Amino acid sequence: MAFEPTKEQELAINQKGSIIVSAAAGSGKTAVLVERVIKMLTDESTPVMADKLLVVTFTNAAAAELRIRIEKRLDEELSANPDSLLLQKQHILISNAKICTIDSFCIDFMRENFEKIGISPSFKIADNVVLNTLSKQALSETFVSYFENDDKDFLALLNFLGDDYDDSKLQKTVMSIFEFSRHMPFPKIWFNYILSQYKMHAQNESTEWFSGALKVLSSYTEDALIEINQGIKLLELSEEGYEKYGPNLNYYFEKLTEISNLLQDNKWDDIYNILHSFKAPAFKKVNAENKTKEMELAAGFRDNAKEIVNKMKALVYANLEEASADIAYVYPFVCKIVEIVTNFEARFYAALKENDLITFYIAEQTVLELLAKEENGMLVPADAPRRRCRSCSPTTRRPPPRPRPNSSTRPTASATPSSPRSAP
Repeated sequence: MAFEPTKEQELAINQKGSIIVSAAAGSGKTAVLVERVIKMLTDESTPVMADKLLVVTFTNAAAAELRIRIEKRLDEELSANPDSLLLQKQHILISNAKICTIDSFCIDFMRENFEKIGISPSFKIADNVVLNTLSKQALSETFVSYFENDDKDFLALLNFLGDDYDDSKLQKTVMSIFEFSRHMPFPKIWFNYILSQYKMHAQNESTEWFSGALKVLSSYTEDALIEINQGIKLLELSEEGYEKYGPNLNYYFEKLTEISNLLQDNKWDDIYNILHSFKAPAFKKVNAENKTKEMELAAGFRDNAKEIVNKMKALVYANLEEASADIAYVYPFVCKIVEIVTNFEARFYAALKENDLITFYIAEQTVLELLAKEENGMLVPADAPRRRCRSCSPTTRRPPPRPRPNSSTRPTASATPSSPRSAP
């Protein structure tokens, strides 16, 4: 082995199946990954063939470095075991291993499956200037179509947003939701889920909205208590500091603790009452020469907690009955916004396709739809056949290995014809 791993690193190298490694920069994550790959390639009982590897990195530079390090380690293994047929074969196949960025993998996969996608294999990645131009044009055409059809729900939505004479606010909202939805693996499923939650509220059925809000509220409460506790500990170092600032911080502590207890029983209305009657006593006046460093730090911790409490107030802006009524009231508007976003998406994607253009998120979502589908909230392999991609980046491919000295009978890359395979 090229380096001496720690017990934790050795566990990561040898562990079967999926693992997550979290470690600081320079702690040896890349070295562990290299050794993990080498162990998979050199496993005599169940080896993973090198041309079936998929190693994804964030940058092309990282991919190139990782490929070099893996190939170097494989060379070392072959030098130590020159008669190993497995290593000889892996040495040949490693040049076809897919070690690249996720974007490179997705783009290459699309080119190999263009007929399934219905796109020209000569497509290009759209630059920001073209994207902005096409998206603005598609958005404008979408809004014009609603105005021309005198869509009553659309006009009501404009009125609801205060856009009677200017649709800029709604346009920003549409673009914001569209861009956010691109981060979802399956945007259409996500939109349907959102609409279902609003619909259930409109029908007075139980939803996940309040339970989700309570989870966020619980996190806020915990964070605010940490800030207040740190401030109180500092004030306890000074009798005057505790006298001047203590009542304020103690009020925060008492109310936040009370909220924390109410959260265990999902007491939304009681929490609402506490937050909206929240009035901590002011700091008592302290002369500048008497203000200690501990008091200044404690005041900073209180300010942090105050900011969190304001977020809590914004989240629990109404009692349960009023909040439920508000959610039910905006349901038709949410439906209309989703419809507008969907129409804009269709126009925008059509414009991209007409110009043989794609974006990185289109590539990622397209490949995901080819390889997987969602069933009962879980990703499972798709039924569609998959084709193997070409190498991700020609600049990072290794040339065919040259024959080693005194190894005239050993197979080489030039003697092995390539053949199509199924993607992993």
